[in-house]
Amino acid sequence: MLTLGTACYGFIQGHPAVYMEAFRQSSFVHIMTIDFVVLTLLSVIAIYRDAVFSRRSRVWALTGVVPLIGPLVYLVADRRSAA
Repeated sequence: MLTLGTACYGFIQGHPAVYMEAFRQSSFVHIMTIDFVVLTLLSVIAIYRDAVFSRRSRVWALTGVVPLIGPLVYLVADRRSAA
């Protein structure tokens, strides 16, 4: 819930121009943004591969786009279907 709340707050109250300026000037913001994007893509790829391996719908890979919550939902749903 905290992740979703923070993301919503960032989209509603954020200023893209200020973020882009920080992205250009601060190496910390630059690296953290790249890290976030790479890890999100790896999450999507990992869920997609697992869904193919376990013969589940490939649409589950889209849950990897939501940080923390998406993979947790996939894992909980996977456990329930296996039981």
